[in-house]
Amino acid sequence: MNRNGCPECVGIRKGLPPLIISIDETEILKLNDDNPSYPSIQENVMTAEYSRLIKEQLEALGDDEKPIDLLILVPGKNTIEYNWVIGALDNMTNEVAYLDYVNEDNRRFIARTSMVRVCTYHSSRGIEGTRVLIFGFERILSLAEKTNTKPENLSYIALSRTLFECIVAVRNSFNSSSVSFLKQVIGKLPK
Repeated sequence: MNRNGCPECVGIRKGLPPLIISIDETEILKLNDDNPSYPSIQENVMTAEYSRLIKEQLEALGDDEKPIDLLILVPGKNTIEYNWVIGALDNMTNEVAYLDYVNEDNRRFIARTSMVRVCTYHSSRGIEGTRVLIFGFERILSLAEKTNTKPENLSYIALSRTLFECIVAVRNSFNSSSVSFLKQVIGKLPK
C-alpha cells in the first residue's frame, strides 16, 4: 500500500487535498496581551512552533525527495509569519539550509537540492513543490484587500503550488472565514 492508502497504486503518487493543521498557541494564549514581555515571548514560542512544523514536513518527505521539494509560503515580507519562518529556519541551520525568495535579491538564484525555499503567495507563481507548507492563510482576505487582488485568485495561487501535498498551518486564535470555507470545501471532497 502506498502512502495515499491505495493498495493498487503502489509506486504511483497521487495528489492529496490540502490538510489543515493547527499551530499550537497554548503558551501564548495563557498570557495577558498587556504583559511587557508578550512580544518577545510570542516570537520565541511561535518560532519554536514553526521549527517543529517545518521539521515535521522535512521528515515527511519521501526517500527520493530532498529539502528543495518543500516549499514554504508566507503572506508577505512584512508579516509576522515571515519573521517566524525565517527565525525558525535560522534556528535550524545545522539541519537545513534555505533560499529566501521573499528577498527580491535572491529571486534570480536557483536553490540547491539541499535547500528549502521560502516565498510569498504572490512570488510563488511559477514555483512548485512536492510538499507545500502555507502559513498565514487565515489572513488571506486582508492580504488580498491590501494587494488589490481577488481573495479567490490569491488563494488559488497559494493552494496550487503543490504537486502532491499541501499543508495549511493555521492559528485557531483567529476567526477566519477563509479557513472555514477551505474546511467546508475539503469536507465535501470524495474520500
